Amino acid sequence: MFQSISDLVFLYLIIRESFPLDAELDTEKMQDEIERLKQQLDESRNACRKTVIRADKLAVKAAEDKAEVEHLRDELKSFREDASRFSREDDRKIRHLQREKQESDRKIARLKSEVGELRAVIQQYVGELKSGIEGGVASALHTELDLVRQQAETDVNRMREQLKARERSESADSAELDGLRQELDSLQQSGEAHREALAQANSERQHLQADLAAQQGEVQRLQRGLDSAREEVESSESRLRDQIELRKQAEASLGDALNELEQLRHSENAAPTGMPAGRDDFDVFSTARRDKVIAAIFGAVCAFVLLEGISVMNGRDGLITGLMRNDRADTELQFPQMERTESTQRLTASEPEPVVVGGSNEGDTEASQPEKSPPQVDDAPTSGVTVRDRLKLGGRGPAMIIVDGGKFNMGQRRDQLATEERPLHPVELKRFAIGKYEVTFDEYQLFAGATGRKMPFDQGWGRGQRPVINVSWNDAAAYTRWLTAQTGVTYRLPSEAEWEYAAGGGMDSFYWWGYTLDENRASCFDCGSRWDGKSTAPVGSFPANPFSLHDTAGNVMEWVADCYHANYQGAPQDGSAWMEKGCSQHVARGGAYNKPGDSMHTTRRFHYQQDTKLPILGFRVVREVDKR
Repeated sequence: MFQSISDLVFLYLIIRESFPLDAELDTEKMQDEIERLKQQLDESRNACRKTVIRADKLAVKAAEDKAEVEHLRDELKSFREDASRFSREDDRKIRHLQREKQESDRKIARLKSEVGELRAVIQQYVGELKSGIEGGVASALHTELDLVRQQAETDVNRMREQLKARERSESADSAELDGLRQELDSLQQSGEAHREALAQANSERQHLQADLAAQQGEVQRLQRGLDSAREEVESSESRLRDQIELRKQAEASLGDALNELEQLRHSENAAPTGMPAGRDDFDVFSTARRDKVIAAIFGAVCAFVLLEGISVMNGRDGLITGLMRNDRADTELQFPQMERTESTQRLTASEPEPVVVGGSNEGDTEASQPEKSPPQVDDAPTSGVTVRDRLKLGGRGPAMIIVDGGKFNMGQRRDQLATEERPLHPVELKRFAIGKYEVTFDEYQLFAGATGRKMPFDQGWGRGQRPVINVSWNDAAAYTRWLTAQTGVTYRLPSEAEWEYAAGGGMDSFYWWGYTLDENRASCFDCGSRWDGKSTAPVGSFPANPFSLHDTAGNVMEWVADCYHANYQGAPQDGSAWMEKGCSQHVARGGAYNKPGDSMHTTRRFHYQQDTKLPILGFRVVREVDKR
């Protein structure tokens, strides 16, 4: 504490000057001074204790912060392995944060060391105080306590400044940690989005694999059918060769019989001159010749009858008739198909002129009697007839084809994995009329002009007779309501059942024309047309199906009335639209110009939000007719 004996002497002289020898010390005052000094010492101890406690808390908080930093470091390391996208700047920040934490740890350790030193000094002071009191050196104790108080105040002020600096550093570290947490949260969200995208891609891959497996199964089935058909053709050709050989034999037998008959005729003519001697001999000769001819004719007739029976049993009209016509239609390769109804057979005939229904309008060249309300379709020809209703504002509505109802099995019968198109279920439809073509831009423009709607974008492909695109389900439904008001008869979107029945044209194959994607039958991504994958085609650019409907496969997908359901469990069996209150997704059918060929399967389904507008979405309409 004191450097030398001289310092003690100097201190003693100062005390002597302050307290003269002739003045006796007052014991009570001295005791009070000692008590005051004890109180100051206690206060200094409390202050030091609080400082130590606060330093301990800071050390605990620093340890917690260090543990949290370690935890964040582990999370960052794990996420770096998952995301593999931490930049060098992020690494630099982390290293900087680690260095700052290490510096903070060193500061805390230094503060702890200083607090320990201060505690040792105080303890030393207390010991010296006790020894001074016991030795009666009160003045020296007073001076020493003043020095201790000053030193303690200096140390406390210095520690306060360090604590303030530490708090500022902690706030900066907290802000850095908050920023790091936010960045980590953002990266985690991005990782979740990537994982969702990956899961969706895996789902699409599995769906495509399932479609590929189904197509491969169908190809194998068709290959087996082709092999079977080839075997049948070879068998038919073999049977045909055998029958031709039998025919030749029969013709040879018939020729022999005719020769015998001719020889008999000559013999009878020559009988008067070359007659045998007796009448009886001649009769025997004639009878023998006649018996031979009759036997030959009977044998030939039996051969013909036998061959004819064999031909009929083999499913032909008859060998003789068939050979005379060179009919070999039985050797052609055909795939199985549904029996067509009488209405389907009528529709394959030449298309009749449209029947215009409704009152006459100025400018129409066709003579029609004005009527207060349009006549019902029962007054016009039935299935297969094209009907066009007159509009109140002038002109005509879309061309509609009358389709007789009937029973059919709706859905997918071959692909067990196509759950959206199953279960296969029977549906019975009433008679209805459906658009011969998809609604065109020209037809939609009448509606848009009359209702003040904006025309949809045509993608730069042109309008006119191209199907209207970029229309939502709501737009299509509004168009049907406008047609109803203009014509006085009910127009609406087709139900899924009506669309599938009409699009198939009575056929049970993938497409209305068969099982293979024939070239230039429709517009799709790989259909072989000049519009493939580029744009829509003008309506009617491709052949019509057996119901005289165009473009039911490809060109644009067509909105139908039904709400979307994941499968046909509980679907209506009367052909009506399957609706639900408040549904927001509706079904579209038919494939499009930029979709692959298998998307045009008659049973294939798609679904979109009802306000969706896309270049691949259009529609056609249905007109209700009377019950029959």
